[in-house]
Amino acid sequence: MNKTIEEFKQTLFRSFSLSTPLMAEQFFNTLMRTVDIFITGLFSPAAIAAIGIADVYAQLSMRVGHGLGGGAIALSSQDTGGRNFTSRNEVVSQSLLLGFFLGIPLALIGILFGQNALDLLGAPAEVSRLGGIYLAVVLFAAPADIITIVGSKALQGTGDTRTPTYILIAANILNIIGSILLGLGIGPFPELSLLGVGMATAIAHYFSAILVLSALVSTGVLTTFKFPRNLVITRQLLVISTPQMVSGIITTAVYFPFNALLLLFGTEVTAAYHIGRRMYHQLTGPFYRAYSTVSSIVVGQAIGKEDLEQARFEGWFTAGISAVVLTIAGFILFIQSEFLVSLFTSNSLTIYHATNFAKTFSVAIIFVSLYFSLAGSLQGAGDALTPFIARTTGFFGVFLGLSYLLSVPLNFGVFGIYVGIVCSYIWMALIVFYGFYGKKWELQATGALKKRHQSVTNK
Repeated sequence: MNKTIEEFKQTLFRSFSLSTPLMAEQFFNTLMRTVDIFITGLFSPAAIAAIGIADVYAQLSMRVGHGLGGGAIALSSQDTGGRNFTSRNEVVSQSLLLGFFLGIPLALIGILFGQNALDLLGAPAEVSRLGGIYLAVVLFAAPADIITIVGSKALQGTGDTRTPTYILIAANILNIIGSILLGLGIGPFPELSLLGVGMATAIAHYFSAILVLSALVSTGVLTTFKFPRNLVITRQLLVISTPQMVSGIITTAVYFPFNALLLLFGTEVTAAYHIGRRMYHQLTGPFYRAYSTVSSIVVGQAIGKEDLEQARFEGWFTAGISAVVLTIAGFILFIQSEFLVSLFTSNSLTIYHATNFAKTFSVAIIFVSLYFSLAGSLQGAGDALTPFIARTTGFFGVFLGLSYLLSVPLNFGVFGIYVGIVCSYIWMALIVFYGFYGKKWELQATGALKKRHQSVTNK
C-alpha cells in the first residue's frame, strides 16, 4: 500500500476535521454524567451507588440506540460514498421507526418496575428506593433517546459530524443546568434530589430528538419518511444492528451481577467503582468514542466508492491516531486519579478504591483505543459479528467471570476485579485486530453493497 506524504496529510486532516466535533460532543455528554455523579455525591455514597446501578438499566436505551445507529451509520456512509441517496433515505426511515418502537417497552419497564429492578441486584433499601425513582423518569424518555442516537449516527454517516454535535452539546448543557437547578433546588426551583436529576435527563432527551429529526429533514438526509418497503435494506440493517444491540444488552446484563459483586465489598467500593469509571469516561471517552465513529464513517465511505485498499488504510490509520491520543489521556488520568476522584467524595475508603479503579482503566487504555477504533472500522464495513464476539466474550467471560474468580473464590478481593477489567479489554482488542486484519469483511461489504443498490434500482 503506497501512500505519499501528501495523502497521509490529507487523511490526517480529514480524521481531525471529523473527530474534533465528535470529541466536543462526547466531552459534554460525559460531562453531563459526571455532573450527575457530582451532584448525587453531595447527598451520600448511597445516592452515588443508586444512580450508578440505576444507570445500568437506564443505558438499555443507549445500547439499543447505538446498535441501530451502528447499522444506520454503516449503510448511510456507504450510500453517501456511492451517492445512492434513495437507498440512504430508506435506511434512515427504517432506523428511526425501529428505534421508536423499541423504546416503548423500555419506557414501560422503567415506569412500572423501576425499584423492583434494583431490588433484583440485592441493593440496600435506600439505594433501591432512590435508584428506582431516577430510573422511572429516565427510561420514560427511552424512545426519544434512541431516536436521537440513530438520527445522529445517520447524519454522521454522511460526513456531517458538526450538526449532531451542536444539537447534542445544546441538549447536554440543558441537562447539566437542569440537574443543578432541580437536583439541588437552586433559586425558585424545588430540591428534588435524584428525581430532579432524572427529570433533567428526560427533558434533554426529548429536546434533542426534536432537533435531530428537524436536522435530518433540513439537510436533505431524510427527504420523505417511508415505512419499511425494501426488505433487502431491512435485512442488511438488522444484520448489522442486531449483533450490536444484543452485544449492548449483554454488556448491560453483565453489569447486573458485576454490581452485585461490587456490593459484596460494600457500598463504598460500589460508589468508588462508579466514580473511577466516570473519571475514565470523562477524560478518555470523548476520544475513543469519536475515533470509533470516525472509523465507521471513513471505512464505510471508502467501501461505498468500492475502494477496499483505501478502506483498509483508513481503518489502520485511525486506529494508530486513536492509540497515540488515548495513551496521552490515560497517562494524565493515572497521575491525577486521586485528585480527580476526591472531587466527588470526602469518604477516605471510597477515595482509595476509586483512585485504584481510575488507575486500572488508565492501564487498559491502549487496548480500549484499539478495540473501539477497529470495531468501528468493522462495523462501517458491515461486519458487526466480530465486534459482537469480542464484546460478548470479553465482558461475560473476562470482565465478569475472571473478576469473580479472582476476587471471591481465589480470595484476591477487589484487586481481582482490577485484573479482570484490564484483561477484558486486552481480549477484546485482540479479537477485533484479528478480524480487521483478515479479508472476510471485504467480501461481506462488497456483496451487501451490490445487493442493496440492485434492490433500489429494481424498485
